[in-house]
Amino acid sequence: MNKKAFTLVEIMIATVLLGLVITAAFSIFGGSNKGFKVGTWRMNTQKEAQRFLLQFKENVERATNLYSLGPDGNRKTESKIPITIASKYYNSLASSTDTGILFASRVTPICDKNLELGITQDKNGIWKGISLECYQKTLSFVYTGNKDKLLGSTPSESIGPTSNSRITFGNKDGDFITSLKDVDSLAVYVQKATDSVNIGRHEVLVTLKLVMLMPDSKGQTTVSEQITARIQDREMNDVVKGGTYPSRKR
Repeated sequence: MNKKAFTLVEIMIATVLLGLVITAAFSIFGGSNKGFKVGTWRMNTQKEAQRFLLQFKENVERATNLYSLGPDGNRKTESKIPITIASKYYNSLASSTDTGILFASRVTPICDKNLELGITQDKNGIWKGISLECYQKTLSFVYTGNKDKLLGSTPSESIGPTSNSRITFGNKDGDFITSLKDVDSLAVYVQKATDSVNIGRHEVLVTLKLVMLMPDSKGQTTVSEQITARIQDREMNDVVKGGTYPSRKR
């Protein structure tokens, strides 16, 4: 009785085919795994970017000059505190580097006693500082009443008149710091709100645009998000195109 067996050639062909099947399977698995990582990064990054931008908008819209409310109820500009934007990012998309981006202040009005307005005693203005800075592709945004807690690149002119005895520093209410990773490039666009004429007041639009790049993706995987802050009682000359503001090593 003859016994059937595989020849060496048949075994070699079968081995090669099996190898091709295994290689294809690993290739498909690798591609699926990579696609999953990309999709997860996009979803998480987009969510974090939107959260970051909302906090930016809510607080930059509060950026003010220093006002006082007199006993007659009239408001007076005591001093102008500029919104300062680093020149590299002013109306231009540029690669993120270790530098400050945007700086501003919020000061509640100084109020004199006015019983008709329900102000029973003199009130000081409460100062809050705003700093936006990028360091090693991580964008940080700080809102604080403590001058010493501002990001290291913050220029002194954005803090305002520190010698005014009727401004209170050090208030901690609402203070926070938030950050966003993988920021590859950004821009701060500034323009006048033309429709503000209809309501009889000046407004400036400040748009922050961010482009995030997935690490090790060789420039292939990005997420882009932007948001516009509508800043009331501000004119275009209140927004200053500054210089460069190197961040300090942390």
